[in-house]
Amino acid sequence: MVCSNEDEAIAEVISAIDQLAADCGAGLAAADMRSRVTRIWSMLAALDPELARLTAAYERPPRGQQLAADTTEPTATG
Repeated sequence: MVCSNEDEAIAEVISAIDQLAADCGAGLAAADMRSRVTRIWSMLAALDPELARLTAAYERPPRGQQLAADTTEPTATG
């Protein structure tokens, strides 16, 4: 059975997603949308530490920096 605190946290995530969807439909600025999506991901990561660990593997490098793989020329096989 899910504990009350976890139920409340899930309800907060659902509410944040619903509010974000409504605000995006009303013309929410892109920067505000990114900030709120980041906040929702943080809320999800707090609920599931394994998700937080996996998400870290997908983080992009800071602007202006590329991964070494991004700078290689395509080969005949790929």
